[in-house]
Amino acid sequence: MDEKIRLMDRVLEALHREGLLEHFIVVGSWCVYFYKHHFQNVLHFPPWRTTDIEFDTSLLRKASKKVDITRVLKEFDFVMRFHGDEGYTSYVHPEIIIEFLVPQKGEGRTNPYKVPGFGINPQPIRFLSVLEEDFLVIDYRGLPVKVPHPAHFSLHKLLVSVERKNRDKVKKDREQAMAVWEMLKNLGEEDRLQKVFSALSRKQRNLIVQALKEMNESGKAEMLAI
Repeated sequence: MDEKIRLMDRVLEALHREGLLEHFIVVGSWCVYFYKHHFQNVLHFPPWRTTDIEFDTSLLRKASKKVDITRVLKEFDFVMRFHGDEGYTSYVHPEIIIEFLVPQKGEGRTNPYKVPGFGINPQPIRFLSVLEEDFLVIDYRGLPVKVPHPAHFSLHKLLVSVERKNRDKVKKDREQAMAVWEMLKNLGEEDRLQKVFSALSRKQRNLIVQALKEMNESGKAEMLAI
């Protein structure tokens, strides 16, 4: 088993023992790994590597007890790192970097977002709320792992790709978006993309259409707008 996956499994098990796992949504590129586990032989995606595993923390407020997450991660030799004036924290290991996220509220905020009682400062991210609208609970080796519904994931990847500066990340985002889109098509759920798209703001819809046109996927853009 890949060392990254082995370490991630141990972290997920620890979060589950502490009663926290059900209050996180895994977002970002690791979702592809979990989709492949859940939708076996449906998602066809080229070999992928990523070190960052990202957790949306919006559900933590529902947790019945407070747990020092920094303490939990230090047991696996993660080192806490503070970032910039915003003061958000990430947890670094030679195999994996763990990041905790929260939807950005308002422009220009400089004071840290904090989750009292859990010892973390999540990083504020634009458009993260798109991934919170609907999610799946995947049985991953006996652990209940929450991931965004694939339709939300696919459109979110297109949405954020327009604002990225790094061309390699733009390419990666769009490859993942199209792979998951094709998976939904194979599952007979392509119409779900239209429903998610129609519920987004006009600005978000325009950015997604822009991404698809830049990819020469105007047909998909027209399908969403029907």
